[in-house]
Amino acid sequence: MVFSATTIEGRTSGTEAIASITKEQKLSNYAMASGLLAFVSYIFYYSLSSVGGEENAKQFFLGDGGGEGKDGEAKVNPGFEEFLKEANEGRSEEERKLEDERVARGEARELAELEHTTAARLKAEGVEDEIVASANEDEEREMARAAGFEDSGKEVKKRPLWKKVVFFWRRE
Repeated sequence: MVFSATTIEGRTSGTEAIASITKEQKLSNYAMASGLLAFVSYIFYYSLSSVGGEENAKQFFLGDGGGEGKDGEAKVNPGFEEFLKEANEGRSEEERKLEDERVARGEARELAELEHTTAARLKAEGVEDEIVASANEDEEREMARAAGFEDSGKEVKKRPLWKKVVFFWRRE
């Protein structure tokens, strides 16, 4: 097998391509890599300092973890511990919201079942609930009109969302 500078497809092999890079291209690549490393490091430092405080972030980077934490154990990564604590608080808050939403859905389901059974009972007794139904229809019609789902007799032409965003200074 013969190794040549170009392969069958006309591409050079990796080691030969790296050897053919000019010094200017290498410096440009190193500058880009160091810039990206600095950017990622800054984002990491910013997230730690915003959660655990600037002193904890400096302790984390400088390795000055001196001192002891709670219960006499050494503090290894104080900023990271704060970061995890805040993440756990957010998780518990989200779980609490989901639980409240589940309870609300259960209550809504119970109310719908109660309304259905009440309507069935009234119908079986022969009681007409036209007054209640007409009041509900009027209220629903008013709410639909206020929300913009129903026309109130006049033609309402709404602008598309993109026009509202682009031309935000114009009034309708």
